Amino acid sequence: MSLRKEAGPGIVLADALTEEDVARLAKEGYRTILDLRAPTESPQGDVLAVNEERRAAGDAGLGYENVPVSISEADEELVGRVGERIREAEKPLLVHCSSGKRAGAMTLMNLGVERGMSAGECLQHAASMGFDCESEPAMKSLVVGYLERHSPAHTPGR
Repeated sequence: MSLRKEAGPGIVLADALTEEDVARLAKEGYRTILDLRAPTESPQGDVLAVNEERRAAGDAGLGYENVPVSISEADEELVGRVGERIREAEKPLLVHCSSGKRAGAMTLMNLGVERGMSAGECLQHAASMGFDCESEPAMKSLVVGYLERHSPAHTPGR
């Protein structure tokens, strides 16, 4: 795990995990891992595959959930399902994918709606955390569209 960014109280974003990362998370008091990788994604090096991570998390006493996310196929239902898992998960929670980008987008969209952020504010917040939405047009479009449809900041008359 080379990427680790706090998204909000008790919610941390990360990239892919190794066996050692999972053990360290348990020692640090994390309660849940939310993995946004598809089971078909091939891990590199000593990174755990989805089924291996599920086992490692269980062995370490951590909760584990897998909600596969493909930005190109993401829709309102999937973004909402990830948000529900984030809200309901026992904290501290680590949300991750292979690179951290999907974890960042899905988490920040949901937190942006909760906090009443506009799409622009959410993108600025993401940039301040080191996420480059400009280089990922499909991801930026998903974030902007979701916030424009769901955030109170985009409610007419506000």
